[in-house]
Amino acid sequence: MADCVNVLINNAGLIFPERRETKDGFEMTMGVNHLGHFYLTHLLWDLIKVADKPRVINVSSIAHYGARHKGLMDFIDFEDMNLLKLYTTRIAYARSKMANVLFTRQLQQRIN
Repeated sequence: MADCVNVLINNAGLIFPERRETKDGFEMTMGVNHLGHFYLTHLLWDLIKVADKPRVINVSSIAHYGARHKGLMDFIDFEDMNLLKLYTTRIAYARSKMANVLFTRQLQQRIN
């Protein structure tokens, strides 16, 4: 087993034409594009934080700008995280990629 993880690259991006759920009940686009990254990083966190110059790269997309058209907190509707009220592929993908960006910003603060 490794003593540390110097670099972790999280890269996933998919879109479903119709709303689907993960086996744990999360909206599938968010589950694959973001929650998987979040969970893997969490599992490896103790090995990441002891590295000399750790790097976690979360691949996002310019599509995350689509999450800004209403304002961030309006767009990521924490009352409807699973998009039960309104599902479109564009909204699901943009939200998942905005979540990548926000997660990356938080990781940067924790690593530095």
